Amino acid sequence: MGGLALGWLRHRTFWALVATALAVGAFRVYVNATAEGRISPALRAAMEQTSVFPRLQVELGFTPEDFHIKSLQKYGMIGGVQGSRIFLLQVSREAIRELSRIYWIQRIDLPSSLP
Repeated sequence: MGGLALGWLRHRTFWALVATALAVGAFRVYVNATAEGRISPALRAAMEQTSVFPRLQVELGFTPEDFHIKSLQKYGMIGGVQGSRIFLLQVSREAIRELSRIYWIQRIDLPSSLP
C-alpha cells in the first residue's frame, strides 16, 4: 500500500512540475532582489519627497520595440524614445516600484536629456 500511495514521486510529470515551480520561484526571488538596484540613487531620494514624477527615463539594455513601449504605457504616458531610453510622463511612486520589477529594465532615473 505504501508503494502505491507514493507512486506519484516516481512519475516524471511530477518532477517536471516541481522543476518548473522552482524555476519560476527562483526567477521571482531574483526579480524582487534586484528591483531596488534598478532605481537610481537620485530617484530613490526624490521618491521620499515626491509622489508623482512629471518625467522619468527608463533605460533598457537594447533598442525598445513596440512591445516594450506598449508595455510601459500602463505606468505613464510615453514622452519619447531615444536610443535605448524610453521617457515616461506622470509616473507615480507606486508605478516606479512596479517598473523596477520588470527584468528587462536596466535602470529608472530622472531624465538627463530631452529626446
